[in-house]
Amino acid sequence: MKPLITRCLLTLVATAAVCTQTTHSQLPAYPYIIWQEGVADSIMLLMSGRVDMNDYSPELPGPGTIFKEHVQTLLVTEGVKSIGAYAFHGFAWLTSATLAGTVEKVGSHAFSDCVQLRYVRVNSLVPPAAAADAFQMIPTDATLSVPRGALSAYAAAPVWRDFARIITSHYGMTTDMIRWEYDDTTATLHLTAVLGEAYMRDYTYIAPWGELCEEVKALGLEKHSLRRIGERAFVGFVALDAVTLPDGLLHIGRKAFADCTGLRSVALPDGLKTIDSEAFARCYGLKVLTVESAIPPVAAADAFSEVPLSDVTLIVPRGALPAYAEAPVWRDFMHLTEAADSSLAEGARGYAVVGATRYPPVVLGANLCLRPDRRPAATYSFFRLLLTTL
Repeated sequence: MKPLITRCLLTLVATAAVCTQTTHSQLPAYPYIIWQEGVADSIMLLMSGRVDMNDYSPELPGPGTIFKEHVQTLLVTEGVKSIGAYAFHGFAWLTSATLAGTVEKVGSHAFSDCVQLRYVRVNSLVPPAAAADAFQMIPTDATLSVPRGALSAYAAAPVWRDFARIITSHYGMTTDMIRWEYDDTTATLHLTAVLGEAYMRDYTYIAPWGELCEEVKALGLEKHSLRRIGERAFVGFVALDAVTLPDGLLHIGRKAFADCTGLRSVALPDGLKTIDSEAFARCYGLKVLTVESAIPPVAAADAFSEVPLSDVTLIVPRGALPAYAEAPVWRDFMHLTEAADSSLAEGARGYAVVGATRYPPVVLGANLCLRPDRRPAATYSFFRLLLTTL
């Protein structure tokens, strides 16, 4: 019977033989077992570290084998350079395994007798060196998933070419336990926090889904699961048209949506605390920015660098307009309006305030701007324009 543990993280420190002849850390990889009761595929073994794994044997089993009757999913994270011999031998319930792009070697019998292992994902563009018996006795119909552009390399590589099917997939798991999947039919990238919530890490160069930057048109983000969007998470996603960030989000990292030149509409949730430097820089197409929080989030001075703010309508909650009109960064938007509920309906009426003078009502069209050409009247160009619902 499976232990009645919900979202519990148990840590086991490997104490087996120490790695030898290695130029990086001598510490063993640490296995973590994660249960989420009631979710069929959530029993996961996470191997983490910056190491070569030790080689094991039937007489000296690997540190994760005490979980072998429970584990259904394996994730080997960034930093692990090799999968040791017999590391996951005989994991009878294992159905899928994901190997990080840092893995360079898969040892003898590493996955042998994993009789239900039908899906293997390898994130390296270069096929790791694999022992001839590394996948002995796995199902004959097992699928190998590889990064785009690497299919021909795996199809020609020893051991990997023996998989019944080799595909290029659009899904995976990050080291911060965020599962991502791209739906070709809707051009939507879905992100889910495996443990219920996650703080996304920063990316120095490209996120795991970054190769989809010219294809993704929408993001599917679960409410109350993603607490932070990391640095450069969606930088250069030029096909994005509209983004509604989920409730529960607290922080948007540096350059998270920078250079999303096709982005026209963004909705920021209530409770958002901070927006880091250049988070939305060079989003030249931005027209509507809706903020659900009555308290203006703290935004870096260059959070909207090079965005033509004269073309953007900022929609804030009812009663919050004065706060935004005085808040750094937000006060730089030339068109501010209060939403009746959570959004401003087409055709809503508003007025312009220039100094102490209230001007006659105007009808706001579908573009939510003061004028059809989306530019303020020339006579108002050196004043602050405030729009609000009547």
